[in-house]
Amino acid sequence: MRAGEHAIVTVTEPVLAAVPDGAVAGTGVPAGAAPVVYDVMLLSFQKAKEKWEMNHQEKLASALARKEKGNAAYKAGRLARAARQYNAAVETANSINEGDLAPNPVSSTSEEAGPNPGSVLSQAKDVKKTCMNNCAAVELKRQNWTEAAKQASKVLELDPSNVKALYRRAQARMGLAELIEAELDIKRGLLIEPDSTDLQALHRRLKVQLRELNKKEA
Repeated sequence: MRAGEHAIVTVTEPVLAAVPDGAVAGTGVPAGAAPVVYDVMLLSFQKAKEKWEMNHQEKLASALARKEKGNAAYKAGRLARAARQYNAAVETANSINEGDLAPNPVSSTSEEAGPNPGSVLSQAKDVKKTCMNNCAAVELKRQNWTEAAKQASKVLELDPSNVKALYRRAQARMGLAELIEAELDIKRGLLIEPDSTDLQALHRRLKVQLRELNKKEA
């Protein structure tokens, strides 16, 4: 579409056009309404920069924005969209390389100084860990155990003590019937956070599965 052009959008499921929580009163569609037709006009459009056109601050901002879009999609139950946004955030964060970050210029005031390269790299790493962990959560919901374990393993490569990744990889491994490996992850997580109720509950579930497996093999 170009600026000034119209598009007709038909929503056949009224629930998809219902007023979201927190929206202005009167802007939604009444419950049980017939298919809704919108006439949408494009007022303006600004093409997003390609990654190679961005500096490291813009890349970090883009990765953070993608992460938030992924979170919103996940909360709305749009798992495929959430996974795409999280993966895009990781891809953008991965493009921030240490060699591309120039040290801060010498300046008399903090306002004139550029961002600290170490801080930018640290934030990019945090975005990657969060989004890969969130991808693991998406794949667990979709019961895609292999991909969930893969995403959690990527987090653990960056942060071997990440309890959330250990918990999610253990869940995935239980889904794959890799019970011994799952137990190793759970025990490793409990060594780091012995009071984790999530890990304790998962350990109890695992013990039940192990007992059932032993009965079948007896």
